[in-house]
Amino acid sequence: IPHWLQDWLGDRGGYLLGNIRTGRPDFRFFTLGNCLGSIFDVVSAAQQQSLFHLFLRNQDSLFAQMPLRICHPPLTDKDWRTNTGYDRKNLPWCYHNAGHWPCLLWFFVLAVLRYKSKHGDLGEDSVAIETMLHDSYDLLLDRLPQQKWAEYFDGPVGIWIGQQARTNQTWTIVGFLLVHHLLKVNPSDANIM
Repeated sequence: IPHWLQDWLGDRGGYLLGNIRTGRPDFRFFTLGNCLGSIFDVVSAAQQQSLFHLFLRNQDSLFAQMPLRICHPPLTDKDWRTNTGYDRKNLPWCYHNAGHWPCLLWFFVLAVLRYKSKHGDLGEDSVAIETMLHDSYDLLLDRLPQQKWAEYFDGPVGIWIGQQARTNQTWTIVGFLLVHHLLKVNPSDANIM
């Protein structure tokens, strides 16, 4: 079990592991799989609440300057060399190795809104999670048009447009429009899924 996991989890967090191999689980946090697990009720309501708390607890790692990180933490050193074959696109904090993908935020927004629709508020974390969602929306609204709707962002805090990112990406634009619709226009549409 990696050294970073206990501090990252805290005493209330929890998440679904993305890759389980015999005798060697991958303990990294994968955003999309965990959001989908919540959206489609693969995990219980209590587990969803713990997952949302984990997002809140690790807001600096997962949201930073461009919501939302695809996975955490990045592969480094020997793991990076072995698992990516020295792939320069997947350097630590880049692309699929802990890069930031703004198109992922709508999955988290949808998961939170579906939970609230079915189970009520999120207890003591409710206000903080709502604030985090709206702050993330404001950040996307401010940065994405300026950065020409880039598909992903690199760096520990997601400040740089990805080294091979394409601009004017449909999934970035549609992801932002879904976040806008779900937060600002009609949150009850989260129940369509």
